[in-house]
Amino acid sequence: MKMNHNAAHDLAILSHHKCATNWLRGICRELTKRKLASVDILSEPPIGTPGAIHGIHIVLDVNAVYSPKSRIDTAAQPTVHFVRDPRDAFVSNYWSWLISHQNNNKMILDFREKAADLTVDEGLLLLVETFPMAKQLRTWPNEMWAQVKTVKYEDMLSDFEATLKDMMASGGLSLSDKDAAEIRKITDFKRITGRTAGQEDVEHHFRKGVAGDWENYFTAPVKKVFFEKHGWLGEKLGYW
Repeated sequence: MKMNHNAAHDLAILSHHKCATNWLRGICRELTKRKLASVDILSEPPIGTPGAIHGIHIVLDVNAVYSPKSRIDTAAQPTVHFVRDPRDAFVSNYWSWLISHQNNNKMILDFREKAADLTVDEGLLLLVETFPMAKQLRTWPNEMWAQVKTVKYEDMLSDFEATLKDMMASGGLSLSDKDAAEIRKITDFKRITGRTAGQEDVEHHFRKGVAGDWENYFTAPVKKVFFEKHGWLGEKLGYW
């Protein structure tokens, strides 16, 4: 186990709005309970006891925009980019802002008020211009893309233990099979929601827990507008 506490952090994890970041927080919480990691979350309270250092030191940014003043220097420390198919993030974003999201700013409340009287298609089209994942990633300079290791939500779904172990190894933590399996069980969709993955509840923040749900929503008009505006995003992330 690497514990280089002379450095700012052993591992940075960057992610984005509606990229399963609540699941990611839950995973980090379990790592701290096992004293395998200490986790700082940018713009949020730390996970675990403030100031306590156990295991590797992780910094988590769940709304990762580029800033020259950021505490995260992707050139100086191992950095994981935890991402999700932008189409699924977009659909999840729609349902969250329409119903389940709770820490709401004016932009979300304005969207909720307008979308309440629209069809799903119309609501998705309304969201295209303000899609946060795309807005966040538009700020990244080319060199930042080259400095991060991409880890996909879909890989975490299909092979949780191997993906998590590989992700933590980037920061020097050799996660045991036992710990990885226990973290999977504790953060499992069914354990948290009482539903099998795929059973939808649009009023729950953990709405469906599957990949590929975008296919149920990308009608021809939505697909056309989304790809005109955000087609670059899937190319950058390796989704199409």
